[in-house]
Amino acid sequence: MKDRQDKLEQFFKKSLDQMNELPSDSIWEGLSHRMDVATPWYLSLFRSWRSWLPIAMLLIAFGGYAYYAQSCISGLKGDMEAYDAISSNKDIELQKKSAKIAALEEKVQGFSTAKKDIEPPIKKQETITESVYKKRWQNAKAALSSVQNQLSNKDVEIAGLRNSLLQLERDLRICSSAEKKEQQEPKLASGNGDQDLASAYVPNVRLQVPPLHEKKGLFAFDSNPSWVFTPSRSGDEDAAINDKKVKKKRNRYDVGLGGKAFITLVENGYHFNESYGVGIRQEYKLSPRLSLTNSLHLNEQSYHIDSNEPVLSDEVLDRFPRSVGSEYEVKRIDVQANYFDATFGAKWTFNPRNEDSQFFINPEAVWQLYLPQSFTYDLKNTSDIVITQNEYVAYLGSARLSLGFDKKLVGNWKYQMALYAERSFIPIGYDEQIMTMVGLSGHVMF
Repeated sequence: MKDRQDKLEQFFKKSLDQMNELPSDSIWEGLSHRMDVATPWYLSLFRSWRSWLPIAMLLIAFGGYAYYAQSCISGLKGDMEAYDAISSNKDIELQKKSAKIAALEEKVQGFSTAKKDIEPPIKKQETITESVYKKRWQNAKAALSSVQNQLSNKDVEIAGLRNSLLQLERDLRICSSAEKKEQQEPKLASGNGDQDLASAYVPNVRLQVPPLHEKKGLFAFDSNPSWVFTPSRSGDEDAAINDKKVKKKRNRYDVGLGGKAFITLVENGYHFNESYGVGIRQEYKLSPRLSLTNSLHLNEQSYHIDSNEPVLSDEVLDRFPRSVGSEYEVKRIDVQANYFDATFGAKWTFNPRNEDSQFFINPEAVWQLYLPQSFTYDLKNTSDIVITQNEYVAYLGSARLSLGFDKKLVGNWKYQMALYAERSFIPIGYDEQIMTMVGLSGHVMF
């Protein structure tokens, strides 16, 4: 048996020695895939996540709940401490108030006791006899006669002053007739003589007499009264002066909110382009006719660049961002722009006396700040392309002329409506267009 095995081994050795060819690479790769490779510990741990992941989640949940419970307990302890502090403070305040109330009660009791001890004084009735009445009557009669004497003296003084007044009126009449010889003399009413003369030529000459003052129990006048002369005015002049005072007190500053709707006309546009804006307007009156104006609006503007030809020419496209490439055929370009415009000008009112409705003309200079513009290319053989040019550009080269009216609503509130036209004298926007804008604006002023 053993000899047979030895012969079999020798047979295999001789057979294998005669084989010199090596196996192909594909055979070695297949053998290498079938052989067991040692797996690293971290990969084995990652592959066994199904076993340890529930335990980890349970530990995380338990830890979170324990933290939440601990925070709630600490919060409750803080609230209890704060409540205890507030309760102790309130107890102290109640004790103080109780002490004050007790002290006040003691004072009230002391006052009531003292009031009872004080006896009201007994008023003695005065006995008035006939002799007392007679004495008082004589004193009153003497005072009355003294006052009558004073009044008679003053009547004499007043008569003298009246004569002086009449003399002054005559002098004024002579002066006025000498200065106005060509004017017709006013007709005087009959029956009053010099008094009618005074009312005709000196309507506002008056005697300013100081009030009575008491001197040693009697009433007397000052011996030197003063004269006051005020030139006369007609009713129209008084009304005009009152109107001026009211106008001075009137607020010269008006502010309002509103908006505008307008159309934009550009060089290569062949139809109207609607736009709108909203903002604030201010006015400051220098005179009843002249006012300074300024405004600030945020506008949304859109316009279209078109051509009678099937596609736009290169001369037109050179103004716009050339990101679409020369191989595309552009039929139309839609431009979208948002911009701020600030104006400053002067407003001239044609009928300032009509407070209900006033017409005005308002030329203004316009300053514009353009935000990033958006260009939409309408291509002939493919879908549209939108390009945004991120540039902020300011321009000061436009003028605006407005014609409108102000309509009073109530109090200082009024409604303002105006037709306006605006023209740029320099190229505006990324595409450098000379723009003309025509529109309607409306504001509520107060």
